[in-house]
Amino acid sequence: VMTTGPATLVAFWWGDANGSLPHTATPDDPAWNVIDSILDAGNLVQCAVATKDVTAAGSYNVTWVANQNQGAQLWLVAVPSS
Repeated sequence: VMTTGPATLVAFWWGDANGSLPHTATPDDPAWNVIDSILDAGNLVQCAVATKDVTAAGSYNVTWVANQNQGAQLWLVAVPSS
């Protein structure tokens, strides 16, 4: 995502919860703060949400590391800071 100035980045990881084993999904950069997640096994859509504050305009990304291989959608949005 590209920002034009300081912003809070919000990253979403949406998984398909295949299998009956517990799952994990975490950003690979410790600067991200996981604020909530539902990663239970079963027939449901899993979600993890993380945030990171940035102080300057720029291009930013996040890489999620998931335990239990599954399909997932990744969203990254920037909310400008005032």
